[in-house]
Amino acid sequence: MVLSSDAEINLHHTYTELCNKLNLESKTVNEAWDSFQAIIAQNHLQGNCVNFTSLLRHCNLSLAQFFFNIRKWSDMAKLPEEFTKRIEYLEMTFAVAYNVFKEYQPLFLKIFKAPEPLDLEQTKQHRNRKQKPVPCTSLKVFEFCWTFFIAIKGGDTNYSNDLVTLCHLLIAICDWAFKNALLADRRDLLNPDFEGLPSDWSNPSYLVPAEAPCIVSHLCTPDMITDVKYIKEYQFKKSVKNLFDQGVLSGKDDDYSDVFDASVFEMNFKKITNAYEANFLNKGDFDERIFLGEIHYWKKYFQVVGQECLTPLTGRKYLGPKESQDATPLVTATESISRLNTLLSGRQAAPSEALVQLFESCARNPTETINEIVTKLGERFVAAYALEQSEVTNRRLQLAITLFYKFVENVLQNERLIQSDISAIVEKDVFYECMFACCLEIVIYSYNSRRKFPWILEALKIQAYNFIKVIELIIRSKDKLSRDTIKHLNMIEETILSSLVWKSGSLIWEAIALSEKEIPKFEETALPGHLQNEPNPENSTLRNILNSEPRQMQSPGPSATDRFQSPVAHSSAVNRELFPAVQSNQSLLQHTHL
Repeated sequence: MVLSSDAEINLHHTYTELCNKLNLESKTVNEAWDSFQAIIAQNHLQGNCVNFTSLLRHCNLSLAQFFFNIRKWSDMAKLPEEFTKRIEYLEMTFAVAYNVFKEYQPLFLKIFKAPEPLDLEQTKQHRNRKQKPVPCTSLKVFEFCWTFFIAIKGGDTNYSNDLVTLCHLLIAICDWAFKNALLADRRDLLNPDFEGLPSDWSNPSYLVPAEAPCIVSHLCTPDMITDVKYIKEYQFKKSVKNLFDQGVLSGKDDDYSDVFDASVFEMNFKKITNAYEANFLNKGDFDERIFLGEIHYWKKYFQVVGQECLTPLTGRKYLGPKESQDATPLVTATESISRLNTLLSGRQAAPSEALVQLFESCARNPTETINEIVTKLGERFVAAYALEQSEVTNRRLQLAITLFYKFVENVLQNERLIQSDISAIVEKDVFYECMFACCLEIVIYSYNSRRKFPWILEALKIQAYNFIKVIELIIRSKDKLSRDTIKHLNMIEETILSSLVWKSGSLIWEAIALSEKEIPKFEETALPGHLQNEPNPENSTLRNILNSEPRQMQSPGPSATDRFQSPVAHSSAVNRELFPAVQSNQSLLQHTHL
């Protein structure tokens, strides 16, 4: 690619103006321009870091436009994988922040009066005339709470960056803001229709209570109350105390109120803003305060980025009816978590008595081996999930361990119905490793984490070739997961079959080499309805089987032993295990031993 002389002059002029606005030194300006010219010759772009949000603002470029263009540029310029992952991280951070802010707006209006458009201008006028401090408006409280939220979650690694945890933190902040407004008797801020107000709020004889009531139950569903109160009591209060101790917040030290007092509010807001700016500039993230004034830019973009999990092409028979018509990301995550909590009610992160007895009945008790696997993979998960050991990470891990033992018990009990001797599967370490990885993926997905599949495979060092073997075992378990979680697992199954299992280094290449057979053609393995032409006679038998009435829901389920059986020596047998004939009571994905 070669620019014309006029185009290069105009582009360089625009570039110079941009660099001047960003106050870049001449050395950096020259280096960046030279790097841009070099990229035309298929070299990588290099340059010093600049403020990401300032760069977009001065370029008059929205984040949505930036992400769209940077992906194209990355493909054309063949940028390093590290750079691509950083862009994906920023995009996921933006998606989570956007969805949290969407939840924040109605949550705030439920407690406080709607901000008036003129509030900000009136506040500026008072400040400019250097009059005495004036009480904060609803608009300023709205901005303060959001800035407070992004400052806390960005400065403390104990707060996970998944959607559900951040919404729990946001509810705790709204509860704290309500407390400050109520104890200060700020009737001009509070919504008189809010159900969490004291019962005598409207009485002329009303007196401000010594302690504000907790309003968490009015701000979330019953399934979320316990988790929100946990964050409020054990994490949020600790964060507020630290900010008071550091002098970032001013007010009453005993109950952390009076933060909205006119004499300290502006200073509190300024210091919280400074704390946030120092943190996000250090990390190089985008400025999440953009939502306070530019939310309209992102609505169209996130109709795509923030959409619900699409229905997969396969495994639709395992999906139940839709559980909610209002499928926002938070509603979907809440339903998945609720289903998990119901599923694991009364269980501990350890084998149940029934599972212990099952293990003891085996020729070799696998309890010690399983404990070692859970410990090893748990340590890998914690190391990869968070930069520091955090309570949130450990809680996710404990939930996954509980789910792991639940599904191991279900699968092994089902295996006993198929064959009396289950020692072959009980002694397979890879079976437990894949089950544990899948349970962690379910928990991560349920909390709408930014860590997307196949992150879990990379973190735990699990082969996709082995991981796919447990998906249908879990989906067809007697304890059903939420509809959206099942869709997610089916999408993972399709992703593995279509791409991950065929990567270099995959175990499938060893199996194919042993088989000494050609890889089946698409026409021989395609699912019903995926072919454009009429079926050939030689493949009619396979298609008749695929199109026959499925009866798998009446069968005991897929055999775990068959899926994890050891490789056999004869090439013909290996080929049968790689590409077996499909029976009428099994799906193609179920019986394919990938």
